[in-house]
Amino acid sequence: MKYIKISIVILLVSFISIFAYKLTTNNSNNKISLTKEQMKEMLSYTIDGNSTSSMPTKGSEYKVKSITCKNGSILTWDNDNWLLEVEKLESEDLCNIDFTTGTGSYTVTVVPSIAGSLDSTSKTTTENGQVTFYTKLVIDSVSGCTNEISDGKVIVKNITSNTTCNINVSYMKLYDKLLADNPTRETRNTYNAVFTNNTTGTLFTATEKNVHNTTDTTVYYYAGNTTNNWVKFAGYYWRIIRTNADGSIRLLYSGISHDTTSGYINSTTYAFNSSYNNPMYVGYMYGTSGSLVNNRKNTTNSTIKDKIDTWYTQNMTSYTKYLSTTAVYCNDRTEQTSGTYNTGKTSFYYAPHARAYTNYAPTYDCTETSDAFSGSNTSAKLTYPIALMTSDEIMRAGGRAGANLTSPYAWYYLNSANGSITGSQWWWLLSPRYWNGTNASVFSVRDSSYPGYLDYDSVDCTHGVRPAVSLKSCVKTSGGDGSASAPYTIVETETGC
Repeated sequence: MKYIKISIVILLVSFISIFAYKLTTNNSNNKISLTKEQMKEMLSYTIDGNSTSSMPTKGSEYKVKSITCKNGSILTWDNDNWLLEVEKLESEDLCNIDFTTGTGSYTVTVVPSIAGSLDSTSKTTTENGQVTFYTKLVIDSVSGCTNEISDGKVIVKNITSNTTCNINVSYMKLYDKLLADNPTRETRNTYNAVFTNNTTGTLFTATEKNVHNTTDTTVYYYAGNTTNNWVKFAGYYWRIIRTNADGSIRLLYSGISHDTTSGYINSTTYAFNSSYNNPMYVGYMYGTSGSLVNNRKNTTNSTIKDKIDTWYTQNMTSYTKYLSTTAVYCNDRTEQTSGTYNTGKTSFYYAPHARAYTNYAPTYDCTETSDAFSGSNTSAKLTYPIALMTSDEIMRAGGRAGANLTSPYAWYYLNSANGSITGSQWWWLLSPRYWNGTNASVFSVRDSSYPGYLDYDSVDCTHGVRPAVSLKSCVKTSGGDGSASAPYTIVETETGC
């Protein structure tokens, strides 16, 4: 049901009163628009049956006792918000609103299971009329009154006496909310160019399999210039990257304000690894030198993992219960066919390089046990459920290796002011690129001089760090629409679900 708010000016003897009316129709595709003159001609007011030229103000202890319309219009008065709602409007009608200090003759009072979850707790209507209560939560059941549940609304019809309804509501899972708020589904088949279309309301479909989910599982991701993937969690802003194979929701750190230009932790920069002169230093964790098998033993933290873990312990440990331990963060050290692993002067490339520069085929799959970092994988076990975004995720989001984003850009590059969320700082990704015989290199994203440019750098260089976390599939949302001004928020519980 659509709402239209208009202002009505009523001329009185000594002053002008301005009232805001909320108008609705019983057809969600139609809108009612009335002129001020029509409203003045249509409405009159009485107090306990006695005519008055002015409507009582909110807080004056008056309530609407009854509403009568000569030709069948159905009006509803929202006692909480002091607004007029129109359920049905006849083009030629005269309606009177009678106020009283008692209780309205045709008042519906609602008692929700979660306080404040409905648009009002009391509405008064015409005899045999109807009232509609609205909620953004899930309506589980209604008792105590004859009602109809439809699309976030409880409609009470044919009202002939005061009535009380008990409405049981519950919070929606964030996962379900994302699907509901983004009804369009699309699939991208080519990734050899940047993708910066306006895509708000669209989720893109892909699949993922990994060490925890070994068969292809449908996942959804945001791509292009979407504007409704903001989350406020643990006191920080985040952007939703995608859903994971375990149903969790992956988030990218985006700062302490949505319009920031320093959306990286601690407003400083770090090396991926302070040492660079061995291929093993592309690892988020690594073992010993000499072979890829040795590198993948994962006994030593990288410099960047230490920095992320320290930040986590200082800022997020109380939120661990909301985070998935089976979401996988892929530090894909698989060799590409170009070159063979060595620690000498011969170059070789890792698999993410081929996907970014050669065959343009990003993937969410991560089946090599020692590269699939998670809180539950003993071969690549995270200390805390936090890591980094991958080059494949950047490609799916709209980026391309060796290319600037074009206006209006892609979400991962932007703050709410449509500028670089990291200003003049590059930021690290989790994906290895190559060993050039001297330096180990990992993928990164460039700064405002090269908008959203998917690039790489030697691991000893210092760049911004934007961690990634994954909210568990059971986490529920307490509100928001995903916009920067109204980001999704979560319901805080003892268990995390």
